[in-house]
Amino acid sequence: MKQPLKIKWSRSFTRTPSSLTVSKTKSGKYFVLILVKESINQLPVVNKTIGVDVGIKDLAICSDGIKFNNPRTTNKYAKKLAKASRQLAKKKKGSN
Repeated sequence: MKQPLKIKWSRSFTRTPSSLTVSKTKSGKYFVLILVKESINQLPVVNKTIGVDVGIKDLAICSDGIKFNNPRTTNKYAKKLAKASRQLAKKKKGSN
């Protein structure tokens, strides 16, 4: 590398980096991995317990009465999945 890299920051950080790794892919792109030490605040101890029932009709029901609805995303994509399965079944194994 004779010229500086253009960096596209995915996020900012406020701490000092502890290590930096530069890697190059087969396509010629460079990636920089920055390791930053972060202090983690200890959470307070809470003596509450809750039971969770995971089901099909409702995704989850908690013992305190909160219900989480099942989004049923598999029904939404069932036709698309069936078509993709048929196409895959017709292909020769390992042919892409």
